Amino acid sequence: MKQKETASATEEAGHSISTLTYADVHMILALLRGWDEGAVSLRYNELAVDAVIVSPESSPWAARTDLASQVQIRSPAVGVFTPRASVGTLFKSTEAIGVVDAPGRSTSVFPPMDGKLVHLAVAGGGFVESDNRVAPPEPIAKEWCNAR
Repeated sequence: MKQKETASATEEAGHSISTLTYADVHMILALLRGWDEGAVSLRYNELAVDAVIVSPESSPWAARTDLASQVQIRSPAVGVFTPRASVGTLFKSTEAIGVVDAPGRSTSVFPPMDGKLVHLAVAGGGFVESDNRVAPPEPIAKEWCNAR
């Protein structure tokens, strides 16, 4: 009943209503699968679909993924790694996420960028050498950094 009320109110406002069948969706997806990228406009009976298709390489998210895979938090020294931040913690590049302890010396581990700790590559109490990967950070928006 509510669907009919909404439909009649929408039609009165000058907007047409159409429903997609499984066959319509299947046909649209089959046609779009053949396009690599660009603007596509499909018309079939009363069905109209306009889409912009972007290749994964030129997507704005591709650069973020590449950055995340290249940037790593690395050990600055040889010793035993002790985390100071837990998985899921948001951090700034000025905040130590852990410490590397060696006989007579402790060295803080700082991330190269602001981010979120996704997981630790070295368990707490694990031995690390200089420049070993400790954790991959997930980049975060600059707005968070300024809000803290």
